Amino acid sequence: MTTKDQKKEAEEREAARAKNVKLTLESKLHVGSLGVNLGQSHYPAQVGSWGLESLQESYRNFMNSDEVQKERQEKNKNRAEQAQRMGVYGNVSPMSDADYSMVKINQIREIQEIATLEELLKYAKDLGAKLDFEVPEEFKKVQAKQLVYKMQSGEQLNAAEVDAFNLYRTIVEAYDMAAVENVLRQGNIYAGLNAKGKQIAEYYKPKEEKKK
Repeated sequence: MTTKDQKKEAEEREAARAKNVKLTLESKLHVGSLGVNLGQSHYPAQVGSWGLESLQESYRNFMNSDEVQKERQEKNKNRAEQAQRMGVYGNVSPMSDADYSMVKINQIREIQEIATLEELLKYAKDLGAKLDFEVPEEFKKVQAKQLVYKMQSGEQLNAAEVDAFNLYRTIVEAYDMAAVENVLRQGNIYAGLNAKGKQIAEYYKPKEEKKK
């Protein structure tokens, strides 16, 4: 392979990586999965009881949405076909809400690691994270995956690399919080009160109205 071909191949890989980062970090289904889950598991104290009730309703609505159901049906079909090809006996269990969430959140985490810090900050801000700093020039092209690999190999990060990794974690947390905030903004903090009120009102409705 010539130097020119190698350069072209490297450029194509970089373009594919950047496209994958964009599609995932802007994906409605990925961001929605992150928001409806982390709001309840990681930030219950921050969102409060009103926010939790809204998130619980948003979680149900999200998991029952046409987009999610369509994707899950396709994945279930693919899993069943794969099991059949492998000669697996018995039925494959349908993908649960937790299974679906794990797939989406894992994909986000993998993509966040291969995004440059410059890209990651951009998508966090685009999602609504209220951050007014910029990534230092020397960190703009840094990818967390490189730093993680170095640590897993037993190497020690230098001072600048530690700062870059801490910046990565800060931006990821801001992205996560923005995902939760988006769900809350689209939700209904009155959902729990509305359900309680409806239950009482329904009980006292005249029989004729209940039949309608």
